[in-house]
Amino acid sequence: MKGDHRQADDERGRKLLDSLYYGTKFQDGLRKIRHDFNIPENGFSNGKQIRCHYGKLLVGFLQAISDFLLEQRLPDNEWWRREIIECVFSEKRIQFLPRTALPVSPFIGIIKRSNPRLSLKGGSYVDVRFYEGVSQRDIINFVKHYGALTKPAALLGTKQRIRKIFNEGRYKKILNNWSKSKEELGAMPGEKVTKEILISRKVGTSPENVSRINYRKRKSKR
Repeated sequence: MKGDHRQADDERGRKLLDSLYYGTKFQDGLRKIRHDFNIPENGFSNGKQIRCHYGKLLVGFLQAISDFLLEQRLPDNEWWRREIIECVFSEKRIQFLPRTALPVSPFIGIIKRSNPRLSLKGGSYVDVRFYEGVSQRDIINFVKHYGALTKPAALLGTKQRIRKIFNEGRYKKILNNWSKSKEELGAMPGEKVTKEILISRKVGTSPENVSRINYRKRKSKR
């Protein structure tokens, strides 16, 4: 994955994170994790304190992060686990976890599993999850970089089609909300926020999905 595309991926993920971060449910979830693992209510103020406490945590902490992502209906993948851990440890979201050199996308989850049918050949396969918000470019770059890992799966002789589930109810809600003003959608006075983010908060989807649906509707009217 080229650096500029990876940066764009990060920006898309952080826009979604920013749209959720100050929500009551999101903040309540962060506070619960802090309470359960003896982290100050507002997190730590510097990286040294964070790293010291992080090194003492039990395995149960990572399970709590996965449970939080499930409750928030967010992908349980490396990108989101890293971001949420940093949110838990600091309200300022201080970056203290290493950024891997491998392409890590907010919208792709990678789960490595052993495969008995391939073990004698010394192979393995990778189970991949594409989450809502993934782009065609994300998938292309994933295949380019992980092709060497996914090739052994071809020995199974199976292909699976990736299909996105259409949610008609959410589609209608997005279009109905698009005609409303930012104030009607809940924007605070002086808040600099896009209509896509406001609608995503109300409907429970990503700002990118809101923009995509609105674009398709406008294009169909031409």
